[in-house]
Amino acid sequence: MNDLPKILIIGAVPFDPSSQSRSYESFLGKWENTDDRIRQIYSRPVHPGSGLCKFYFQITDKMLINRFFKKTTNVGREIVIENKENNINCDKGIEREKKSFLYSFFRQRKSSLVKLLRKLLWSKKRWASKELLDWTDSFNPDLIYLCLSNDFFINEMAMYFSLRYNIPIVTVIGDDYYYNSHFSFSPFYYLYRTLYKRMFRKLFSMNIGLLYNSEKLKDKYKEEFKNINDTIYISSNLDRQKNIKTGKKIVYAGNLELGRYKSLISFGKVANKFGFEIDVYSPQPKRKILSKMSKISCLKYCGSLNYSELISKIYDANYLLIMESFSKKDIPFTRYSLSTKVADYLATSIPIIAYGPYESGCIKYLTDNQCSVSCTDKTSLEKVLFNLSNKNVNLYKISEKENIVFETNHTKKRNNEIFYQFVRKLLESKHENKR
Repeated sequence: MNDLPKILIIGAVPFDPSSQSRSYESFLGKWENTDDRIRQIYSRPVHPGSGLCKFYFQITDKMLINRFFKKTTNVGREIVIENKENNINCDKGIEREKKSFLYSFFRQRKSSLVKLLRKLLWSKKRWASKELLDWTDSFNPDLIYLCLSNDFFINEMAMYFSLRYNIPIVTVIGDDYYYNSHFSFSPFYYLYRTLYKRMFRKLFSMNIGLLYNSEKLKDKYKEEFKNINDTIYISSNLDRQKNIKTGKKIVYAGNLELGRYKSLISFGKVANKFGFEIDVYSPQPKRKILSKMSKISCLKYCGSLNYSELISKIYDANYLLIMESFSKKDIPFTRYSLSTKVADYLATSIPIIAYGPYESGCIKYLTDNQCSVSCTDKTSLEKVLFNLSNKNVNLYKISEKENIVFETNHTKKRNNEIFYQFVRKLLESKHENKR
């Protein structure tokens, strides 16, 4: 596979088949296990998973703060994934760091002020250490794969290495970081937005190819940004469940942020009338949310599971629930999103219930493709669940439609090929520009 260009991934989260970063496989599958053709720089204080990269370079907030106070402190360290045992028995130092104050602080506080402070912390003079540059020089990448962030430093790091090696950047846009603004009383928000949009325009003026994970998002951005572009969807490796199981067990798997818990509670109140049972797998929500959920007998909070454990629960379900908030303040944040779980759910062909506003990216995608039992109006929920409960819905037709949409848009083979051909096109355009 030496004809593959060498890719340097720059993203906060390392590859892990049990986290959202498994989406890397949707695009980079041709580079899987090539060892010398793909590497990653990342910032999260966690250990990478096995299967995609072998070589990683980790730089964390804690390392940079230590360097700030101790000028001679080395920043960053190389991590080599030799085998699965290496991944399972990750060193205890990383695990302690994962539970540290800094990790919790930056994870839980996503305010504009925190992003601005982080921008200062992640100045190039701190992270561009001799150790890191020697590591990237020895690799000499042909291309940067940027995991676009609403923080500054990941994007700025990609820009730096693109200029250092005179190589293009490719990124997949799945969230509306550029256009999505809202009113705020905080002056830090407007400073953050001004600086971020300036950085964003600079990034997109460089030699960068843009892949979008939905046509809706692509249509919005391509009016302003004329870069080489295409659409690529998230993939899944899950197997199809060919037989529909009768029953009333619904599984919801995902976080309850951005007002989703409100939709879950309103959904649960109606579902309770028709004898449905809803198992909720999510990172533990706030106590007041759990309290509200506990008052609805059909809602059962089951905690958070790793990916492989969660999949077994998904296959036990009769229905899979995807929800978004109906609140006007939340819709801008979900308008263009297409969650990784959409691909997984479609892959199984287990009937999907989509509950949320039509403006939401997930809900619109499933509704337009007629591959879910959709309810885009809260007042219609009782009628929708009545029809489900009384078997007035052709679930076999929906299941078949799910399979068609999955085979059309979400197979790993298809999307790996789209990414590979896109990269070749981007690199060829670079060579043509040199002539």
